[in-house]
Amino acid sequence: MLARVIKDEEKTAIVRTIRILAFQGTGIRNKNMTTPKNSPVWQQPKSEIDALEMQLGQIAGAWRETEDSVYIKQYHDIYHKLVSLGWDGRIDVEAELPYDLMPQIYVDDIRAVQARSHSTRS
Repeated sequence: MLARVIKDEEKTAIVRTIRILAFQGTGIRNKNMTTPKNSPVWQQPKSEIDALEMQLGQIAGAWRETEDSVYIKQYHDIYHKLVSLGWDGRIDVEAELPYDLMPQIYVDDIRAVQARSHSTRS
């Protein structure tokens, strides 16, 4: 198997590209992101729920950059606020924290869905 050493500049370019792709269309603007001038990065939230969902993505992105635990608490607070507003619980992948840092109610819901899925296959 051939392996190639990736230079630091290439790593930076790859990470930058991944960030741009991950945040396109989410209404989130990362301070390190560059986009064409004609490309709208910001989207106006249609509701309080939309605004809070965007905040989840922003906080998850900030956590990925810093791994600062302050973002975990903020994420959980916003998640619980969304649930209290009757939100459907769907989270875009880029707006998630690592599984073990997600709110317990989210983890419980995922486990319940998986259990139902396994029981219908049997």
